[in-house]
Formats: sequence, C-alpha cells, structure tokens
Amino acid sequence: MAQRYVLDTNGLIAYFDQIFPATKRLSTKVLSLISEALYSRNTQVRLTIPSVVFVEVFEKWLTTEEKLRQFYYEAFVAVEDSPNIEVRAIEQEILEALVGVQLDNHEIHDKIILASAIVVNGQLITSDSVISSYIAAKGLPPAIW
Repeated sequence: MAQRYVLDTNGLIAYFDQIFPATKRLSTKVLSLISEALYSRNTQVRLTIPSVVFVEVFEKWLTTEEKLRQFYYEAFVAVEDSPNIEVRAIEQEILEALVGVQLDNHEIHDKIILASAIVVNGQLITSDSVISSYIAAKGLPPAIW
C-alpha cells in the first residue's frame, strides 16, 4: 500500500539545500522519504507537492535569473520526472477543505498546503509547530519533519 506524504515549502527548501540556504534541517527519515520518492522507480512512497509551494518559492526565493535556472534544472526537473510525485493544483476539493482550516496568523499558502494534506490524507512534512499541533488536535495523519 502506498505511503502518502505532502511536502510544504520549508520542506522543499530544506531538501534542496544546495540551492537554498536552509536554516532548518530535515530528519534522516524525511530526507530518505523524499529521495525515495524522487529517485526510486520501485517504491511505495508517494509525494504530493501542492502547486502553491512553487508559487511561494518563486515569490520569495527565486530572486535572480541564475537562482531561477538553478532551481529549474536541479529541483523542478527532478520533481517533474518522478512518477512518485504529483504537483497538486488548487482544485475545488482543496478549496472546500480550505474552508474548514482554522489557522490564525498563517498565510494562505500554509492553509492551502494543509488543505491539500487533508484531501490526500497524507502526512504533512512541515517544521511549523502550530500546524503540527492543529493536525494532532484534528486527528489527522501526524506531521513529520
């Protein structure tokens, strides 16, 4: 049976730390899961990356043409080529789940990412302790980092 995970923006940034100066390090377990999803052809690990993650990366971290090209060739192409990763659009089902997300003082990006995890019933890879607590209180699959 497939193991479903949802990657938030900080997780993507931390994984591709050769591109971005990440301040938060992923656990060995999460590094392994992401690598398995990216590079293994024979795995049960499935990774969802909400499209809003890429919007946030473009908005906040890809400030030069050089960074944009590096991200495209070193990260985006790997994601695009992996059969174990889906980039999930903001569709009606996610918007419906978004209505129920009650996270004060969080950006809309964070809420959409959480709504995506709810829709796919996957473990959210996040370093945000408020989101992790919210997930636990709602009885959703536990967040990991």
